[in-house]
Amino acid sequence: MPAVGLGTRKPRKPRQAYETVKAALAVGYRHLDSAARYNNEDQVGEAVRDSGLRREDIWVTTKVENAWHHHVAEPVDRSMAVLGFDYIDLPLVHWPIAVSLEEDPSTAMPSWEFTHTWQEMQRVLASGRVRNVGVSNFGIRNLKKLLSDPACYVVPAVNQIEVCVSCVLVMLTGFPSPPPPRSPSPAPAEFFSSCTPAVHASVWWFCQKRGIHCTAYSPLAFELPQLHESAALAELCKRTSKTLLQILIVWGLRLLQVFLYSPLP
Repeated sequence: MPAVGLGTRKPRKPRQAYETVKAALAVGYRHLDSAARYNNEDQVGEAVRDSGLRREDIWVTTKVENAWHHHVAEPVDRSMAVLGFDYIDLPLVHWPIAVSLEEDPSTAMPSWEFTHTWQEMQRVLASGRVRNVGVSNFGIRNLKKLLSDPACYVVPAVNQIEVCVSCVLVMLTGFPSPPPPRSPSPAPAEFFSSCTPAVHASVWWFCQKRGIHCTAYSPLAFELPQLHESAALAELCKRTSKTLLQILIVWGLRLLQVFLYSPLP
């Protein structure tokens, strides 16, 4: 898995995903993060084909959304068709919660556990349609539950979580209270207790000890203006003659050795 990847969430223009992915591949990116709910997987696949690169030289991640936990093969096959690929490098269980397709999407299905979802993921892996399987937004409690399940024989290759400088500083300073989610999420509110920034540093250490790569989303923390206005970081930029984004990327790669995603500009 290439260390620096490009995320495709929240494009601001109709063809921005295509244009950005194609430009990123031209300058050396080989890691793309997508999801069906981003509504641009067709553009991602088109950009890969138009790049002139071999499919096997590009790592593509997608996600299984909450409403499809009990039909994992369907969203995987659909993403493959929309992307125009005959395999996917890594599908992730986007959140540790299943909801009903037909009923209230904010309410968890009481009869379904994400351990059942993982059994479905393992079957998709065995089919050869995907090369790896992983999870996203899993806290320590949920990871322990998954890894201790008797039916779990494949350890997740990746746990994609939010990681940035401020998240790791929490390990030393703590928050007075868990910060609220900054944008609407498909997961019910109670599940933020295991996946808020306040605990991501400890999640990273937990994963490292068990051979699970932690992939960072939002590593540049564009939604945290107070971080970008930090006097300490401003001084570091001045002293090193580097931009803030360069410092944040190098920090992530050298100090935490996590995989980073750059958001669409």
